Amino acid sequence: GRLDRNKNFSLALEAIKVLKMRGILCNLAIIGHETDYMGVDLHKLSHSLGIEKQVYFLGYQQNPFPFLRRSKLLLFTSFSEGFGMVVAEAMALGIPFVTTPVAGASEELANNESCGLVSDWNAKEYADKIEELLTDKELYQAMSRNCKEHIKNYSSENFVTSFKKMLEDVPEKSC
Repeated sequence: GRLDRNKNFSLALEAIKVLKMRGILCNLAIIGHETDYMGVDLHKLSHSLGIEKQVYFLGYQQNPFPFLRRSKLLLFTSFSEGFGMVVAEAMALGIPFVTTPVAGASEELANNESCGLVSDWNAKEYADKIEELLTDKELYQAMSRNCKEHIKNYSSENFVTSFKKMLEDVPEKSC
């Protein structure tokens, strides 16, 4: 994907800094092609926050699945999105997520926070949600199971069935 301003990756970097200050060391892999980030160099930001050894900029990846599969969490930090495809991909792998309150991820996919935790755009609050998933094994395992189950609602078969039903419910046009 793109590492542009809307993706708000600086929130993830700032949250990792908060976690480091709390003594919780975790790594962050950022996959994507850096475009104009409103004059903010994410590499320099990671250095200025003192987390450069914990952040890996992997660049654009044709197939991000091998990286996603090895991840414990997905951090979704966007200001706005349509349907969060990367969130759906993580869910299919049983990977819980932390998201900002964007429509597709926080409403539909988080499923009342049974699959993902919703945070505001505040680094401390975002870090709180990450910490909760990293330290509460029972919560993490439950959310992982819920992700795999809930994502089935978005299968192509379910979509086709819903679409057919919608078409059947459309009244006939009289001439």
